[in-house]
Amino acid sequence: MFLKEKIEMKKSGFTLVELSIGVVLGAMVLLAVSNIFSGGLKSTTKGTAHLSNLQASSILFGQIEEDLQRTSEILYPAAGSNETSLNVKLETIEESQAGTIAPVSVIYERVSSGIGVKRTRDEGGGPLEHVFCRNLKVEIGFRRVELSGGKIGLCVKLKTTNPKGAEEFSLERFFYCPAKGSSILAGWQK
Repeated sequence: MFLKEKIEMKKSGFTLVELSIGVVLGAMVLLAVSNIFSGGLKSTTKGTAHLSNLQASSILFGQIEEDLQRTSEILYPAAGSNETSLNVKLETIEESQAGTIAPVSVIYERVSSGIGVKRTRDEGGGPLEHVFCRNLKVEIGFRRVELSGGKIGLCVKLKTTNPKGAEEFSLERFFYCPAKGSSILAGWQK
């Protein structure tokens, strides 16, 4: 009788095989979802690094362009030189706070450690330094370009890499110097 009761009892629930299959399927779904999120995170990190390199390069090029708009002469690299230099020296003319017009020397050079580009501005009262592309490995080159009519320009090649080396950004740009020599003074008002 005891055996008969045992057979007649209907058990409800999952068997060990059904439970194992459910666990395996659940693990596969979780693995697929985690791979999707991991790929999205890597893509976001790479995109952020690329945008950081682009932004740092754009800020540096904006400052170079601003300085070249006021440049009366590119002192280095020298005229007639076709080689690419690691630094550039400009002579700009600016109006001081006192209202006088004075020459200002501006030098762009790669920081000796290779991390960043240093801009040194010397107007006689001591140099003012600022580092662009901080925390980025930088390769920069400047090439003077002689144009017809005695005009000059500057070709700048810039390559930035984030410290981990995961994202690299290269940019080459030509800057036209609208004034050369003392002709820049004609536009200044006294």
